[in-house]
Amino acid sequence: MKAKNIGNSAKDSNTLQDVVFKIIHDVSYHGPVIIFDLREKSLSEKGFTLSGDEIKEVAAYISDYIKHYEQMNSFILTDDHRHCVFYATKEICELLQGKRSEMVWAGVFPNSHYVPCVPNEIQRKGHVHGWCHAEKGYSFGLLMLKSVPESYMQFNHVLFGVENYLPEVVYWVMEALIDYELYYPPMCNESRELWNRLPPKKIQDPYMRIWHKHLKL
Repeated sequence: MKAKNIGNSAKDSNTLQDVVFKIIHDVSYHGPVIIFDLREKSLSEKGFTLSGDEIKEVAAYISDYIKHYEQMNSFILTDDHRHCVFYATKEICELLQGKRSEMVWAGVFPNSHYVPCVPNEIQRKGHVHGWCHAEKGYSFGLLMLKSVPESYMQFNHVLFGVENYLPEVVYWVMEALIDYELYYPPMCNESRELWNRLPPKKIQDPYMRIWHKHLKL
C-alpha cells in the first residue's frame, strides 16, 4: 500500500495508510456483521477530515483487505449510499436482495447488484464462467448498493439506521441458513498471508462463537 498525505486532515502527519490501519484496527464484529464506518461524522470522531476522493481511496484499501481474507458479512458504510458495499457469500447476498420468496423479510437491499469476487488465478486462466457455475452459492462476493433503507420494521418496532438493523437481519438470515441446512464458510480465511501485517477479524463475543459452531461448514 502506498502512503499518501491527507489534505486538510485534522492531524497533518496522518497518511491514508494511517487512516486505513486505524479503522481496521478499531473495527470488530457486531453480532455477525462488521461495519467499516467511513461516514464523515465517524471519521471526524477518530480525528480525520477527508475529502470525498480520499474516502473513496480508503474504501478501496479496506475492500482489498476484506477480499484478501474473504472477511464475511463486511459492510462499508459511507454518507453516499451509492458507494456502500456488503461482502458475504452469494446465497446471503441473494437473501438480502430479496430473491427467496420464503424469506422476503430479509430483502433489505433490493436495489443492489451482486458481483462475485473471482480469485486472481481464475481470472488469469480465463476460467471465470466455469468457476462461477461451480461455486454457486458458496462463492464470496459483494453487493453494490444503489440505496440503503433508513429503517427496518422488526416485529412490532422500528430499527433506525443500517448500522443497527443490518446485524439483526443478518443474524436471523444465518439462523435460517442453519434451518435450511445451507452452506456457510468460516468467518474469514485464516490461511492467507498477512495483509500489510494486519490479521483478519474474528468474532470475539463468546455467545457468538458458540452460536457459530452450529453452522454447517
